[in-house]
Amino acid sequence: MVARRRRRWWWIAAAAVVLVAATALVLVRFVFLRDTATTVSPGDVLARYRASSTVAATTTGGSGLTLPAPGVYRYATTGSERVDALGGATHTYPPITTITVTEAGCGVQTRWDALQERWNLRQLCLGHGGIVSGSYTDLHRFYGQTDRRDWTCTPAYVLVPADPTAGTAWTGSCTDAHGTSEATAVSVMGLEDVVVAGEPIPAVHVRRIETDTGSETTATSTTDQWFDRRTGLVLREVVTSSSTTSSLVGDVHFHEQYELTITSLGPQQ
Repeated sequence: MVARRRRRWWWIAAAAVVLVAATALVLVRFVFLRDTATTVSPGDVLARYRASSTVAATTTGGSGLTLPAPGVYRYATTGSERVDALGGATHTYPPITTITVTEAGCGVQTRWDALQERWNLRQLCLGHGGIVSGSYTDLHRFYGQTDRRDWTCTPAYVLVPADPTAGTAWTGSCTDAHGTSEATAVSVMGLEDVVVAGEPIPAVHVRRIETDTGSETTATSTTDQWFDRRTGLVLREVVTSSSTTSSLVGDVHFHEQYELTITSLGPQQ
């Protein structure tokens, strides 16, 4: 009889521990680490651009290729990002997002705003072989926790070739402050037209495959971009990205997929 009572009390104590742990998880999930996905309106982006930017003269390379003109460009958008931590969360992107081009450093900086919790930056300059990229930033925020990665690419690698030929390929490499290394493989998929507002625009289709290796995170992403052959402006972009990060509660898996298509070549300024 005493043994049965002990077993009964053991199960009651175990159940209480499980209940407390479950309650704590619910509090963490829904109170302390509440997830949000906040839309950024194109009007707010334009106001920010006008308040902080000066329009620079467009720089032209020897081949006639130029950098994108400063301003705010609108893109029809589909896609989302998701993470499986704490029961999982998904951020669905709005139907219209923006890329803002501003004068910065050796050329221009582009910023894609999907949500307040999701944006990226990239530095673009005219260099040997075309438009080169020497740095970029990716930001994601889930459950109020920010994951910002500032990447430096040495040397800067060509993003948009000045004289593109289908089948040509090259590589680049980047590192971030966390000690993660990124190997980039770039190739020209073809010379194609992208229809913008009913007008076919000559474009170069470039595919970029990035593979990240670090002590805590491994990731891979494939980015297909169609650049205006005259200005290097992104006309269309298709991205698929996945990563696995080790944590105290096990591996956390992330996945992102989206597609952008520009709605007009003329930026708002």
